[in-house]
Amino acid sequence: MSVIIVTAADDAYFGLAWAMIASVRAAGGRSVSFGLMDLGLKSEQRASLAENNVQVVTQTTGLARADGLRFPAAEMGYLARPFLRENFPGHEVYVWLDADSWVQDAEGYEGLAQAARQVGAAVVAETAHEYRFWPWLLGWRAKHYVFGYGLTRGIRLWLRPQINNGAFALTAGAPHWAVWQHYYQDALDRARCAA
Repeated sequence: MSVIIVTAADDAYFGLAWAMIASVRAAGGRSVSFGLMDLGLKSEQRASLAENNVQVVTQTTGLARADGLRFPAAEMGYLARPFLRENFPGHEVYVWLDADSWVQDAEGYEGLAQAARQVGAAVVAETAHEYRFWPWLLGWRAKHYVFGYGLTRGIRLWLRPQINNGAFALTAGAPHWAVWQHYYQDALDRARCAA
């Protein structure tokens, strides 16, 4: 069963992405495929990844901007996540790990992949006590939820537990992809109208 672990990096985050990939391999993930979304790598960094069997793509997204321009590369690290299937086709399970992740044990990514196989998706909730409480972050989240989803839906989302977008897994056939893409575009459209 084909599993790909995907991350994203620019030249400044290349070392972190490389360390994350090395940590997976050291934990026993030698047969796992790797993909990396190029957010601004140098040519020698891309070549080094390719030599080490990491598929590098300049990510695309089906999301549209009102002005017709391309999204900045730094934003593509977030905006292209709902399009992992399109950017890295041909895998059964897509595991996303942020470039600054470190895999201590294969159970981490294997657990995400296995849970996704069972129900379509696996996510990590930000409910552990290790997550710090920052008052400014509560305000920032509330503002952006309301800005992107309107007052009623925004406050309802803000009050729910947060899902970490830095570690998740989805199967290729999961219905979550289309819903995620729809709501990203909906939030972009609403934000565009409010600007």
